[in-house]
Amino acid sequence: MLDKSVYLGVNQYDEKVSVYVMSGMSLAEIGHYILHTDPGGVVLFIMDSKYIHILSDMFNYHQVRFIESSKNIHEICNILSDLLLDISYTLNDKALGLRDSRLISPTETRFMYYFLRGINNNEIAKKLSISNKSSSYIKRSLMKKINARNNIELLIKYQLLCRFIPSIHQDLRIYDLAM
Repeated sequence: MLDKSVYLGVNQYDEKVSVYVMSGMSLAEIGHYILHTDPGGVVLFIMDSKYIHILSDMFNYHQVRFIESSKNIHEICNILSDLLLDISYTLNDKALGLRDSRLISPTETRFMYYFLRGINNNEIAKKLSISNKSSSYIKRSLMKKINARNNIELLIKYQLLCRFIPSIHQDLRIYDLAM
């Protein structure tokens, strides 16, 4: 079941988001679909786990997620919830005209959600459906933005930012509710 806060965030500006779930497609069909189709919504590809890392690295798009066919319905719902939360941030940013001026991006906020809970980079990468390299890049980018020299400084300075910049705190709180 999707959290009500995610649903409200997506629909707050009367935007409609379609969700497409695809399975049984070849790698070529998936690549062609992603490159040549604008579905106007969210696309979940359910497939064999051996192809997920390859495709995730090749097609790292905001509205596309690759899911192992072995996942249960609750795990798929959590992935969909995360994806809808991303869409919510995008719609809110467009509506407010803040897309380029945001201090901490939605992806960085989601990264910090897990990092604050003691989850390591590799596990965060899995949870966000990104490569380990991307996860490390997000962490380095955050450290540069807030001038943190190590993990402890990153944790402390990020928490201070959340306290003094309400929009960051709100983003983290909304994500916390979705979990």
